[in-house]
Amino acid sequence: MKHFLTRIRIIVSAKDKNKAINLIVNKNLSCLECNVKENRDLEIIFNARQLNKFKTLFKQYDVDARFEKIPGLISYVESIKHRWGIWIGVILATIVLVLSSNFVWKIDIAGNNIATDEEILKELENAGLTLGSYIPKIDYDIIHNRVLMNSEKLSWISVNIKGTVATVKVKEKQTNVENIGKSYTNVVAKYDGYISSVLVKEGERVVSIGDVVKKGDILISGVIDSQSQGVRYEHAQGEVKAYVNKEINIKLPFKTVVKKYTGKVKKKKSYKIYNFPLNFLNKYSNSDAFYDTIEKKEKLSVFGITDLPIEITTTTYYEYFLEEVSYTKAEITDLAFIELRRQIDIQLKNAELVSKKVSMRYDSECFYLDCELYCLEDIACEKEFFLTN
Repeated sequence: MKHFLTRIRIIVSAKDKNKAINLIVNKNLSCLECNVKENRDLEIIFNARQLNKFKTLFKQYDVDARFEKIPGLISYVESIKHRWGIWIGVILATIVLVLSSNFVWKIDIAGNNIATDEEILKELENAGLTLGSYIPKIDYDIIHNRVLMNSEKLSWISVNIKGTVATVKVKEKQTNVENIGKSYTNVVAKYDGYISSVLVKEGERVVSIGDVVKKGDILISGVIDSQSQGVRYEHAQGEVKAYVNKEINIKLPFKTVVKKYTGKVKKKKSYKIYNFPLNFLNKYSNSDAFYDTIEKKEKLSVFGITDLPIEITTTTYYEYFLEEVSYTKAEITDLAFIELRRQIDIQLKNAELVSKKVSMRYDSECFYLDCELYCLEDIACEKEFFLTN
């Protein structure tokens, strides 16, 4: 069987190319491919069961040839025979495929706009339907009734199972002016400021240039009261620029503990079938080292087409240690100004700097850097309000 799964490549030098072709034809040797390469060498690919025939024949007629093994299925299996994670995944996938045709692998939800998938899945779980549920034991009437009794957002639900996939369709309760009200907006101030300009897109202007406003004050109203049309409501929108003061305060200690990475990285895989963890696959480690961790979750799939109800979590551990460091006044000052520049960039992302004032001071333990920014910024912020009957 091994010979049938392995192929051999022969590279024949250009000078013996014609001799090799004549031998193949005259001796009725079969090959899978026969190509002339750019350097005029001849490439022959054949099944490994004919290896001895080719070697004997080419040696007998003094053909200059080089034999190479092309890795096949068996070679690949041999290369991964010590990679237990792959074999565990294959075994788990096989077990699931064979045994779980009567269990729910996947739950698809449709028809929801207000209720989230997570909320509906939680309601279904409380009603008795979750990943891994045994399909013959599912009572659809009980699930429907329990979900509708417990959910404040759903008015109708239907559960249908085809194969191992549960399709859940829902309808949500109406949310109109008769229950939660209709939404409109006012434009309010994000910060205290001195008004520089007002541009109204919708709504009624409340402030003027030169006004001083506090955070939360209404700048553009969504309530319009006119003598001709009476009171109407709008989604107020606009741009209100104002001069605002912002403060940045930085405090850095002369002595601190910093994190330094050792360069050592560890990875651990854990497995979960449906919602059941397979913790016996993990080796317990009682390490005293410190680690930062990054977790990546993925579903096991069949050739990337169908997801299996097996979740693989790969946790990567980056080892570090804590080291106490001390800074001089010059070093701590440099670090403080680097941090100041970073914070100023954040504060001025949507603002124009007019002026700034920086002050610094020391004590026995810390360095303090204070900065006052005076800038021009759009302080308009839309805030919802509701009408109810």
